[in-house]
Amino acid sequence: MNIIVACMFSFFVLPVMPWWFIAITGTIVGFSSKGIFSSFFSGFLCGAIPWSTILIYKYLSGADILIGRVSGMLGMEGLIGALLATIVIGGLTAGMGALCSYLFKNAFKDQLTKA
Repeated sequence: MNIIVACMFSFFVLPVMPWWFIAITGTIVGFSSKGIFSSFFSGFLCGAIPWSTILIYKYLSGADILIGRVSGMLGMEGLIGALLATIVIGGLTAGMGALCSYLFKNAFKDQLTKA
């Protein structure tokens, strides 16, 4: 459920924020995760799904020349190359943000629960 909420939040916020804001979205997901693997996987999905959806939307709305040139600079040609790069970069950025926030929560669990 938190993946869906974070993805919807990302769809509305990411077009007006810098690219690294996806790590903050992953951080929000990581605080509510139950384990290390689930925190990274949830963060990865919350980074990859919105970025790839926005990329496909931009591609279909007329930015295909720009996307082709940027993917050529990365050494990958066409939409598939740009999509792979987008999934990896967005997913790893948000996944690492989620993992860091989960580990932060566990490290300071005693201090966060005491009143």
